[in-house]
Amino acid sequence: MDRVNLNYYFGTGGFYALWIILLGTDYRCKFKNDDRSLDEIYKDHWNINCVASWNSTEIWPDNERSTDLLYYCNGADKSSTVLYNPDIWNNQIGKRLVIYTDIETQFKLAKAKKVGAFDPNKNINIEKLILDCYNNIKAINWPTVTSYEQLHDLQDYQKAELEEKNLKIYREMFKTFVHLQSYKYNNKRIYQAYNWCTKIHEADIACDLLDIISTNGGCLLEPLGYKTNQAVTEFTNMYKELNKGLL
Repeated sequence: MDRVNLNYYFGTGGFYALWIILLGTDYRCKFKNDDRSLDEIYKDHWNINCVASWNSTEIWPDNERSTDLLYYCNGADKSSTVLYNPDIWNNQIGKRLVIYTDIETQFKLAKAKKVGAFDPNKNINIEKLILDCYNNIKAINWPTVTSYEQLHDLQDYQKAELEEKNLKIYREMFKTFVHLQSYKYNNKRIYQAYNWCTKIHEADIACDLLDIISTNGGCLLEPLGYKTNQAVTEFTNMYKELNKGLL
């Protein structure tokens, strides 16, 4: 049984995918400071009352103690103090699995659960990110801008050139931010930070969160040599109920 390395970025259903594998296959992982039965850990982890408290019950895998199923969030091991480590991906042995989804769904989930770019502790300034991008790629004779509204005053040819470089100016600032952070893959726009798009192309298995849900885990389990079962189906129904209005 080849080792599976599960990779995902915030808001794409990493823990959902992990538990699909745990409930539907013989793959197992160890958890941090927790050697209880899988059933006990499952009950505590998924004892979620509302989306706003989503992170409060998380029980993280321990890659240092695991052998056949390893878990990587945001390009790093949870035990690491580094947010992103490019060597993590390159050094993975076995099957490299990527969980992704379209960026609109990802950001909707992340915003509701206050994770990743929407973690209030990170205090990310969306306007500054967009303006910095513009000022870094603009032609030397183009105006320097200091507010998002000034981008709407650019000439059409300037906006067209910016779009070619993935900066598409929408009326709504957040929509521009979403486009800037995304890359077209499999007829969808997906998150692209830290060369995430490159990793998806290199993956042995790449699964869209929405496809995993719609197939009751089937599209994730079948490449691993398994089929969905009652436990996976019941878990998926619970997951959909927990994320009602977001998926």
